[in-house]
Amino acid sequence: MVLVAITDGELGLGGMTGNLISATGMDGVLIVTPDGAAGELTISDLALAIPGIELTGTFYLLTSNLPTAMNETVTVGGVQEHYFLPAGPYLRISAGDATLEVLDVAVSGSLVLEVRGEGASERVTAVANQVDFDFGDGLGSLLSLENGSGRFIFQDSGVAGVGQVDIGVNALGASLGATTAFAFNTAASGVSENLDWGSGQELFEVPAGPFFEVVAENLTTTVPVAGVTQELSGTFSFAQSTAEGDPYVAVGVSDLEAELAAGGVGLSVTGGRGAFIWTADGLAGLAELDTVNLTGVPGVSLEAIDLALELNNTGADVGPRDVRISAAAGDTITVEYSGAYYHDYLAVSGGARLELAGFADLSGLLRIEHSDTDPTRLKVGAQELSLTLEAGSLPVLSFNHGEGAFVLGTTGIAGEAELAFEVGLIGLSGEIGLEVNTTGAAVNTTVNMPDGGS
Repeated sequence: MVLVAITDGELGLGGMTGNLISATGMDGVLIVTPDGAAGELTISDLALAIPGIELTGTFYLLTSNLPTAMNETVTVGGVQEHYFLPAGPYLRISAGDATLEVLDVAVSGSLVLEVRGEGASERVTAVANQVDFDFGDGLGSLLSLENGSGRFIFQDSGVAGVGQVDIGVNALGASLGATTAFAFNTAASGVSENLDWGSGQELFEVPAGPFFEVVAENLTTTVPVAGVTQELSGTFSFAQSTAEGDPYVAVGVSDLEAELAAGGVGLSVTGGRGAFIWTADGLAGLAELDTVNLTGVPGVSLEAIDLALELNNTGADVGPRDVRISAAAGDTITVEYSGAYYHDYLAVSGGARLELAGFADLSGLLRIEHSDTDPTRLKVGAQELSLTLEAGSLPVLSFNHGEGAFVLGTTGIAGEAELAFEVGLIGLSGEIGLEVNTTGAAVNTTVNMPDGGS
């Protein structure tokens, strides 16, 4: 056995156009045996040749090409040192306290860097454990991401990573906590490669960047808004974003499910897809809906034409702002709320048809919310309202361009509207007042509207 002392050593790893990682100021010992060599060296300075990426920590070089593990105690400079190194071959750079700065996010934990593959397929990779994420002062008060693990690939064009992490919420009084997937990529091109991570070939796949997102499937959260605690379920993605210098979390959502419940009346929505802006002030956004289902209102059903769940509990105007739904290029939705009515606001809004069994259909731009005055009812504001009167299944008379307000309860629907009509055959036109009440009792209530009417 021969000991080789190394002082102020240097090492370069990876890269197609030069060393991707440069280690300098290395000190330590290589133990040479007839079967090969193994050793451990401290690294004074480690540099990445990737623009915008920083890697800091206390690093060690571990290497061996021995067929068996090394477990030796040797004397170096009068000091006994114990070396235990697993069987090779490998060349690794290890740190128990590394921090990788990517896209203004600090990723901290234990890190083991290693060259995998050969020739043109050679890649510098990293396996990370006990990982925490720090979004900085602007967002650290909102999200906590900790106790994660992942795998990273370093290339000349950037660094990409995937893994799992525990997510928690430190704002809104929301109930949110789960183990979620994370992914990031600082490069403009995606990564799709099969690599041997020590347990066989595995596909490493990340879309084009730059992006950093956390995706939580089958997640349920609650949001206080408009006097209720609203439950939202679905697949949520969280990504750091900035608008006019102010940081926020862009929350993309798919497969959204929710229910506006009022007493025995329920409006459930499914298949929602959209995005929300999340700041320390609250949450604001919308999700376009696939289906809606109105229950608990006898003789009344709701057909969705173009509905969205809209929410803002920030207490202020929001946007207009294009907010990312996913990491896919151009996958955004515009969020805008203007006016005091929308500062604490929850509604299902858009094109829809209310079917009153047996005699009429009401269709138009509907806004369905919790009632301001009765917790057992939902209120409906209507614009561009059309009314079709039916005889059995046959339409006999239509009215259009109306506005009105209605309430939905367990006894039926009640409300008023003003509509225009025109009968071309006899040249008759004008306006009518519509009153609807299927509840079986007098209804006297106020329905507040965005324009201040009621």
